[in-house]
Amino acid sequence: MSFWIVEEVIDWETIKVSPNWKFKGVEGDIVKIAEMKSELSDKQKEKIKASLDNYFKNNKYVELKRPFLCNPNHAINCIVFWNSTNVSRFYEKI
Repeated sequence: MSFWIVEEVIDWETIKVSPNWKFKGVEGDIVKIAEMKSELSDKQKEKIKASLDNYFKNNKYVELKRPFLCNPNHAINCIVFWNSTNVSRFYEKI
């Protein structure tokens, strides 16, 4: 895949990108960030969302790699890279 602009951080593991991605005949703009921890408190999730908002302000570019699931509400799960770093790695110690 190539590069997309992050338009919005929806929650601690979901972003909206532009232009739309296309995968297996489906198209959309919602991306679930793969490899994020699932057992987090609400406070930890809020902290991650605030951090993502800070990282991606001013429409930063991300790279979407290894898409592996597309769900009915047009979200794709894939590994998200920013500055050549897997975004989920930022939060391993939270």
